[in-house]
Amino acid sequence: MKRGYFIDPATVKTRAPEASGPLGTSAPDAPIVICDTQASCALAIYFNIANDEYNERFAENYYEACRGGRSEGAEYTINTGFYVTGKVLPALMKIGRVDVAYEMLEQTEYAS
Repeated sequence: MKRGYFIDPATVKTRAPEASGPLGTSAPDAPIVICDTQASCALAIYFNIANDEYNERFAENYYEACRGGRSEGAEYTINTGFYVTGKVLPALMKIGRVDVAYEMLEQTEYAS
């Protein structure tokens, strides 16, 4: 996969093959859908996958996902799986949102 393919140029949100198989797997010919989750944004920032021209808008999308702007009652909670959890705060720091990283670090509520 070439650099930047993970980011949809029209929406500047993350995209991935649609998961339709067992345990969330996808077929090689699965359609590409917008997935734009806290985890997908964190991975794209952590591994520097986003193209430079999208960085500012993409960082804003990630901030919104972490701030809880997409779901009620989940303000500043980490709602990722095991693999990505350790990358959420470093990704926030990478985009200069140390304030949000601290809010998430100090959160005592669970995102469910």
